[in-house]
Amino acid sequence: RTPTRSRHSSCESTNVTGMEWAGNHAKPKTRPAVVEWVGLVNQSDKTMPGSKNFESSDLCLAAGIFLAVLAVYTLASPGRIDTYDGQVRYELTMNWVTMGRPVIRDPALAHTLSAATGKKGFTYSVYGSGALVAAMPFVWVGTLYDDPPGEATRSLFSLTTSVFGALAAGVLYLFYTKLGVPAKKALAWTGIAAFATLMWPASDSTFDNGQHACLVLVAVFLG
Repeated sequence: RTPTRSRHSSCESTNVTGMEWAGNHAKPKTRPAVVEWVGLVNQSDKTMPGSKNFESSDLCLAAGIFLAVLAVYTLASPGRIDTYDGQVRYELTMNWVTMGRPVIRDPALAHTLSAATGKKGFTYSVYGSGALVAAMPFVWVGTLYDDPPGEATRSLFSLTTSVFGALAAGVLYLFYTKLGVPAKKALAWTGIAAFATLMWPASDSTFDNGQHACLVLVAVFLG
């Protein structure tokens, strides 16, 4: 008669615990292929675009880009308010800093389409508070030595968007490097974006479009 095979014979068999039997000794079962595939995927994720960790050299270069672009934007800025919208926002910011209310006190601006009468007879504007808050530090510094009155505060107010434009250049460089672009190419494309697009004139204007562009870029970068 044909001999029967037992679990403890020299023939190998697999039990429900995931162990292979070889004679009277148990050895771990071979790792499934799917586990090896997951490990390879996890390793490849570290080299995919967008997974790069910033080095100190990248951060230092981004800070240098910010300072360099800010210097160019500041030197090219007219240093004055060049639009009606800018004058209204300056009036609101200045009064918010000095009297605690974002109101219009200039009679020439109080009867325009952007003005609206609120409670207690104060005249407010339709402009949002974001651009006003962004300019408040610059206006406050101008009040420390505003002689003749209004000149220093207006000049510093006009530089608000220049700071945001320079910040956008630094963030853009980090964005490029995070996507895997080599440092030299990232620096070149950042320079093109800062000096060969509408970002330059927008940053030297009292319009707040440059501020919007910077905040959108930062949101996408962090998102």
